[in-house]
Amino acid sequence: MSVWLYRSLGVAARINLTTSHIHFKGIPFNWIVAVGMGLCVVWQGSEFISSLVATPLPRQVSIRDIKERALGSAAFDYITVEGHLLPESELRLGGTSYIPLIEEHTRRAILVRESSKDSERLGPVLSGPALSSVTGRLQPIEPDRQIDVGRANLGPDVYLETAWSLAEGGHPAIAWNHGMFAGVIGGLFAVFTAALVKQGIIFEASPREMSYRAVSSSESSSEGELLDLRISACLALQPSSNGQNDNCAEHPVDRQHFLDIPGIIGSSKHGELVLMANVDASSRGGVAVAARKVGWWTSAIASKSIHNLETGLLHFGGQQRPALRFLYHQPTGEPMQAVLSFSTPQQQQHTYNHLLHAIRSDRTNSASRS
Repeated sequence: MSVWLYRSLGVAARINLTTSHIHFKGIPFNWIVAVGMGLCVVWQGSEFISSLVATPLPRQVSIRDIKERALGSAAFDYITVEGHLLPESELRLGGTSYIPLIEEHTRRAILVRESSKDSERLGPVLSGPALSSVTGRLQPIEPDRQIDVGRANLGPDVYLETAWSLAEGGHPAIAWNHGMFAGVIGGLFAVFTAALVKQGIIFEASPREMSYRAVSSSESSSEGELLDLRISACLALQPSSNGQNDNCAEHPVDRQHFLDIPGIIGSSKHGELVLMANVDASSRGGVAVAARKVGWWTSAIASKSIHNLETGLLHFGGQQRPALRFLYHQPTGEPMQAVLSFSTPQQQQHTYNHLLHAIRSDRTNSASRS
């Protein structure tokens, strides 16, 4: 994938994370954004298809054609109908004015929708008894309003079309307008959805030579405190938030997926490596705090469980940082994934040594016991 695609995914991951902390009636706002964008894609896509198959010029039809041939498809919704307009029989449906148009010979009628921009131009036409020619697009009438349309009395032997109305002045849009808009929204929707599916972890694997130098546990912990380490992983909130990590693998009360948060690599009382972060992960319903979640969030790494250690870059919010990605198991046996990012390649190298030292130590201990 190109650099710009990774950057776009990183920006989408940032937006996704920010909006996920806002809830509307219990629904994360990032899901609302994704659904809204998807509906826009469907809407503009259908309009694009309609404009492709629509005729560039209106077709001269009768109201009988509309009913008997079940017209109203995209290929036949731009039409011209002739008849007598009856402004004295105006109907209002949902705040919109409709003027009946009656064909002279068939005694069939259709409602012509008035709009503010057309009313002044149509005024002289509506005022006279002469035969009028109205051009526009067919629009479906909502089912719950069709009953009201059917009750309209336009005189004896007049059949009023109840399923369709004619929007005077409407015409098919240019196809490329809808196509361009659908393409832009579709691209944004694809990027946002991809970031959502990947849980915001946009990791670009870029293998490079990493030299291993054995480090002692004391050296690792002293240097590790100076690292600009950021964690992207699923962490559990601990009951005790006093900063102690002796029981960080036990009795979590809540779990949450975090992206690029400041953290450290600690150790439990059992000697296991532990990913740790002291953050406020409270969710908000609008402005008010819906659930307060503040304290130490951790994930213990079971002994001999680190594997698939990769080097690369983490893209997040338009920035890229040297990163390490690896798989591991928690002491309970649950498989997990973590991505650690750093401000410099040197810090990446140091943590690579730290993790590789833990892997080789586990293998050595396992071999000696066997």
